[in-house]
Amino acid sequence: MRLILTLTLPALLMLSAALAGAPGVNNLRLTTAPGGAATKVLRTDTPMVYVLADVNGTKGAAAQVVWIAESVAADVPPNTEIDRMKLSLPVTSGRVLHNTLTFSLSRPTAGWPKGHYRADLYVAPAPGAKVPAHPTASIGFDVR
Repeated sequence: MRLILTLTLPALLMLSAALAGAPGVNNLRLTTAPGGAATKVLRTDTPMVYVLADVNGTKGAAAQVVWIAESVAADVPPNTEIDRMKLSLPVTSGRVLHNTLTFSLSRPTAGWPKGHYRADLYVAPAPGAKVPAHPTASIGFDVR
């Protein structure tokens, strides 16, 4: 029994240290204005779309959003990347940062094609670290 506890305590300490630095995303939302109400449906003439995310992460770490057209017009292949935007978490006092990040995307010249879209948010665990291969959080929305 003593051997199990000896091996388990270091493993738990390493796990808690890793989790403490892991980024967290809360209140991921899509709006048509920076301070606007959350929505999941846009009109084809919506001038700008915003993704806001409350992020808990290490100061100076990178975050990016990738805008995806999942299923839209017939001439657009499924899951086409529209654009990406990268930001750094602001460097403030303390190790962990609680901040709202805002990402935006302008309406295409001819308007938004009707269909389903997605914004994938990636948050790196530390400054200088690469953003993860899989999204930290995602939000879908429709254009009608």
